[in-house]
Amino acid sequence: MKIGTALLGCGLTLLMAACDTMAVRELEATTAQGGTTFTRALTNEYRKRAAAEPEDEMDHVGIFARKGLAAARGELVLPEELTAWKVPVSRVSELTDARARLMLYFERGARERNPAVAAAAQARFDCWIEEESEGEANSGCRVEFLKAELVLIGKPGEKKP
Repeated sequence: MKIGTALLGCGLTLLMAACDTMAVRELEATTAQGGTTFTRALTNEYRKRAAAEPEDEMDHVGIFARKGLAAARGELVLPEELTAWKVPVSRVSELTDARARLMLYFERGARERNPAVAAAAQARFDCWIEEESEGEANSGCRVEFLKAELVLIGKPGEKKP
């Protein structure tokens, strides 16, 4: 019984990895033509994110690839929920606040006003959560998210693309 369960677990793991690899390849070959300017920009951001992840983190690559494919279909793809990740308790408050701010910018029209920066902010937020779940506090994705956020809120002196 234990051997059968172990084999089933291994089989499912291999199947999921194969699906994630297929999703990455499909995203690489996909051109987002439908949807909004935001969903097309988000597709590109997730494509870059999936390409940047090391192969040994295929589970995370698959998440970004699947989100990119959904955006390419024109679907509204939301930023990651913290509950889906094992983030250190000490980092939950900052991430929760950042996601709430991002969602507020979206509600106030950031996706339409500045789609490229809004897409970059969402992809960097998702990357930030992923890195925090791996114990990388103050990650590069956090820094890039905060930079994009400055543009979205229109701080004086910030260049608006």
